[in-house]
Parts: sequence; structure tokens; C-alpha cells
Amino acid sequence: MNVLNVWFKPLLLIALTTSSMSAWAYPASTHQSMTFLAARLFNQCAEASGETPLTALQVRYLARATVDMADRSAFVRMFRWNYYAPADYSGRVLGGLVDTRFNEHYESLVDALDAGDSEVDQLEAHGAVNFYLHHVTTPQRVVPVYTNRLWRMSFSDRFDVVEPDEARILAALGDPCRHISDAEPDLNQMLHVIAEDTRGRVREPIPGMNVSWEAFWQFADTDGEFGDYGPAGNNFGHDIEFECGDGGRCVLLDDDPLYLDFAAARHAAAVSATLQLLAHLRGLPSSSREESEGQTDE
Repeated sequence: MNVLNVWFKPLLLIALTTSSMSAWAYPASTHQSMTFLAARLFNQCAEASGETPLTALQVRYLARATVDMADRSAFVRMFRWNYYAPADYSGRVLGGLVDTRFNEHYESLVDALDAGDSEVDQLEAHGAVNFYLHHVTTPQRVVPVYTNRLWRMSFSDRFDVVEPDEARILAALGDPCRHISDAEPDLNQMLHVIAEDTRGRVREPIPGMNVSWEAFWQFADTDGEFGDYGPAGNNFGHDIEFECGDGGRCVLLDDDPLYLDFAAARHAAAVSATLQLLAHLRGLPSSSREESEGQTDE
């Protein structure tokens, strides 16, 4: 028997039990508010084009499934870390116990979308997919940077707790109906498009500064590996001074507009993803649609 395995796996399990306290990117309340906003915009576009809007109950089936994914138990979090892997990179299983990447789970959810016997099943299945589409708008999950710092008792990324600002989201989103008309029909491809957009935004300069947002989330030298926090550390949204460009110093303040605009752009990407997902849902045939809609009216 391998002595290292005898000691390594129990120690890893203890560490995972502790680290499972971490949040899964956005908190449930953020997922819910972004889903409701997307549904409201979707219905405005539907009414403007003479189509039937979603009912309040349909929206809540979808939102509840998304929130349930965000609220999953610590036991599930212990064995699935939910980090994104680029399309050409296969996920890894840590110590034979932990699936560090969620791609395969997402693909299995997409494959099952058409299998629902009722519209409620379809709504709930799309809600689970919605959770992951939101997920890849968060920088630390797609760079990726492992958020747990046990030695600092830090278990989440501070970007996650920035609350959605509806006015800023709407400004970043532009015409919501365009996102529906431009919906990506391939949901697997859509995941990668959104994730790569987030990765690209992290590489963009912080406006007015000689440094990119990698000051917060730094890519690994080898694509697909875990990166690390940059010189600004896990301090998104907070007053921070850090080295940037030619030995200079950069400063960001608490609730700095630069923070808020960056976060709003990622939240807008999440709302756009839900709009596209709703367009996909609306395009699915359902032999039980009339029966399900009848149930929502009760």
C-alpha cells in the first residue's frame, strides 16, 4: 500500500471539508436578482414583438433552480470545486477525490435539456444551466484563481459580494432585445464564449492605469493551470495601493467607480446569458406546454 495515499487522502478530505465553506462565486441573492432582471427584459422584448411573455410562475421555476444550485450543500462543494477549464484543456481530479472543473457537469446538464417531460422540467433544467452561465462571468472562476486561503481564513473572492447595480447593468447591456436575437444556439459553445470574454476583460487595462485587472487575478504561465492573486490581492472593491507599471503605485478606493463599472460589465454579461438562455427555452418544442401553462394559471 502506498504510504503517501494513506496519509494524503484523509488530510485532503479534512482540508476540503474546511474549504467547502467557500461561496460558489455569486451568492444566491445575486443569481436571483440577475435572473429576475433578465426575465423582465425578456418579457419587454416579447411584448414589443407581439409574442407571449413568460408568466411569473415560469420565471420563478427558473430562478429557483438557479438559486438551488448556488445553495447546494457543503458536501457537494467538497467534491466539486466549480472552476472553468478552457475548451482545449481537460479537467483534473485532485487526489482521486475532487473534480476541480465543472465543464463535464455543465455539458451533461445541456445534454439533458430536451429530456424533460413537462415545461416545468425544462424550466428547472434551464435554471441549472443558468447558474453555470452566470458562473463564468466571475473572474476568479475562469482565470482561474483558487479562492480558499485557509491560512488567512479567507474562503471567497471579494468580487462576488459586489451587489448588482441595475442602472449600470442596463447601461452596459445596451439593447436587451439584441441579445435575444443574437442568441447562441449552441449552449456548450456559449459557455466558452462567455468565459473567454471574461478572461479577456481581466487582461484589459484598468482605465487610466498602466496595469490590467490581472493586478487582482493573475493568469498562470501555463494555460489551464490555476493562477494566483496579483499584487492587489483579493481586495476587489476595497481601498488598495499596489505596484503597477515601471515601479509606480496605483490606487483604488472603496467602492471606486472603476470597480463598479467593471463589476457591472460582468453582471451585464450574466444577464445577457440568461436572455439568450430564455430564447433557447422559448424555441424548444414541448408537447406538454399547454398543460403546463394551464398549471401556472392556478
